[in-house]
Amino acid sequence: MKIHIEEIQIGKQIWSSSNLGVFTFRNGDAIAEVKGEDEWHNLCNEKMPAYAYLDYKKSKKGGIIYNGYAITDLRNLAPEGWRLPAKKDWEALAKFLKEDEATKIKSVNGWQSGGNGDGSTAFDALPNFSMNPDGVFREKEDQGMYTEFFTTNESKNILGGLCLDHVILEDWKSFIGYEAKSAAYGAAVRLIKE
Repeated sequence: MKIHIEEIQIGKQIWSSSNLGVFTFRNGDAIAEVKGEDEWHNLCNEKMPAYAYLDYKKSKKGGIIYNGYAITDLRNLAPEGWRLPAKKDWEALAKFLKEDEATKIKSVNGWQSGGNGDGSTAFDALPNFSMNPDGVFREKEDQGMYTEFFTTNESKNILGGLCLDHVILEDWKSFIGYEAKSAAYGAAVRLIKE
């Protein structure tokens, strides 16, 4: 199935202009929609791909997030013609934008404490929610302060569990941060053109 993705060009890269919101893999197989904390926790323990809406309710606010097992699934979360970005793609974006790169990709509205973007790109990263491995929404009380995006970079934690690098934008920082987190965490996804 062909899905239309709005795109923006920043330097030599072409990115999706909004967070991914698909419910199937590229081959048409459904991704499990999670509707509660226990279900998120159980699916992650079984290493099953999943997505969730904020507060487990369909809403345009916040969009959807995926767990790391949806990111690493061989059926491919990215629609045809697109791929999930690696950390090096985010680093190339930051290098092209030079200093204050996070400010250049944040949305001009919605960030607290003066952390809005400057509108110099159309990347428009909105503050969003993420999910802890136990199915509890993170930063719910701090809406407007953070957003996280998955990369495809994998590592193992001290117990041998799968981790993926996350891109982290914070209200009070003008640079892009990175952190490895368990695949049981939930975060948003942006795409880059193949």
